[in-house]
Amino acid sequence: VNLQSELEMEWSNLLTNAFSSCLVLKKYPKSHIEMHVLIVERDGSELAAAFNALSLALCDAGIEMIDLLIGSCICIQQQQQIDNDAVMESDGRVLV
Repeated sequence: VNLQSELEMEWSNLLTNAFSSCLVLKKYPKSHIEMHVLIVERDGSELAAAFNALSLALCDAGIEMIDLLIGSCICIQQQQQIDNDAVMESDGRVLV
């Protein structure tokens, strides 16, 4: 039974598409590469942290990639201040 939320499915698709285009899959024709992310606590920048963790894990595993993907997160408030707050990220006012 798969009980993923809509946000989890969106992030899963985003990560899958990003890393599928970055991996040199022709080097692994009979392989199945699985990537799993476990978010222990949601306190902001989870998606960016997932990008960084997966990139480093793939490098550590020796999987050949075209480039290293990195993630970063900033929040822009109406006063144009930069903030990194989990509440703003959950409201959808975040650029990743």
